[in-house]
Amino acid sequence: MTARITTLRIKGNPTRRGLLEQVRRQAPELLRDDQDGTMTPAEVSATLKVHPKTVTRYANEGKLSFFRTAGGHRRYSEAEVKALLDARSTLKAARARRRARSKAASGQG
Repeated sequence: MTARITTLRIKGNPTRRGLLEQVRRQAPELLRDDQDGTMTPAEVSATLKVHPKTVTRYANEGKLSFFRTAGGHRRYSEAEVKALLDARSTLKAARARRRARSKAASGQG
């Protein structure tokens, strides 16, 4: 991947909104979210069907790794979230099988 240098011509002393508008017009690719394969905490919580604070707790416990954006927001790897989801699904299925065997054994006794 080659780095591309973009020169912006900023007119005057714009406000933040004005600056963003100028960047949007001159170099929209700079504002594009090019971090494919990452998820926000809200997306992770929706995928895992847990509260957003649980996602933060998973990250603090080391169950999910994350990185911070330039603005200080957390982002999570989509592949890692999917792996955690698969592991949780496997664990739930094993627990369900164990419960079914336990019920069957107690029903026979």
